[in-house]
Amino acid sequence: MANVVTTNYFREQVAGQNVSLSADAFAVALMNIHVQSASESTLKQVQTWSEVSAYEVSAAGYSAEPLSADTLSANTNNVVYWDGNNITWSSVTISPYGYTIYRISDGLVVGFVEFTTAPQTTVNGDLTIQWNANGIMNIISP
Repeated sequence: MANVVTTNYFREQVAGQNVSLSADAFAVALMNIHVQSASESTLKQVQTWSEVSAYEVSAAGYSAEPLSADTLSANTNNVVYWDGNNITWSSVTISPYGYTIYRISDGLVVGFVEFTTAPQTTVNGDLTIQWNANGIMNIISP
């Protein structure tokens, strides 16, 4: 099961209505960072991409990818779903431990997701992040 950490600053910005999940542009970067070994409490304090960009993987043919077709929808149980198209990096040799989502305009880090405790190695192949059936993120209202 993946370890997921959402940053405190992102949650504060959402609560203050300073983030539009449907209008702002976000990117996904593959990372060489272990959520468990980096400590969730440390990662929760990250605010901007510049604080963690040194942990981004480096490989021929790789670059962070923008989220596309970002959508928000709600159900009758007061759950808002943020979703988008799956992301695929093609013909790459890469071994990320997970990924980070950040807002492109100012580097606001949404959070970190660790695939597993071992890297997901792809050798001259495709690496795809397939979002959960319930979307990238759910926001539940009390």
